[in-house]
Amino acid sequence: YADTLLDHAKTLWDFGIKNQGKYSQSVPAGGFYESYNVTDENCWGSLWLYKVTGEQKYLDEAKKWYDPAPDWGMSWDDVIIGNQILMYNLTGDAQYLPPIEGTFKEWLPGGSVPYTPKGLAFRLQW
Repeated sequence: YADTLLDHAKTLWDFGIKNQGKYSQSVPAGGFYESYNVTDENCWGSLWLYKVTGEQKYLDEAKKWYDPAPDWGMSWDDVIIGNQILMYNLTGDAQYLPPIEGTFKEWLPGGSVPYTPKGLAFRLQW
């Protein structure tokens, strides 16, 4: 069964890379869960397939889409910090560590993300 799932994942990845576009352009997102870009999702899928298969083409593709900027926050539309951590874990390359540190500097006390009086990091209210 795992082989079947992996085959499907590879097929979906191929389709996604060849047919770039935001899901919210084809699925009504109701203004709440719209997608603002595809770069992080392309990197995310590529990294996970590299982790599972070890095939270099997936790592090469992930590097094309990798974003080293401090992450706004992990969400349905933002997996940049996930990419940063996974890229560093998979490659062990020290160049991928500063972006992770940059994200956490923003999120830890003293960074740009505000905290509630009880100590919860609180980016914004919907």
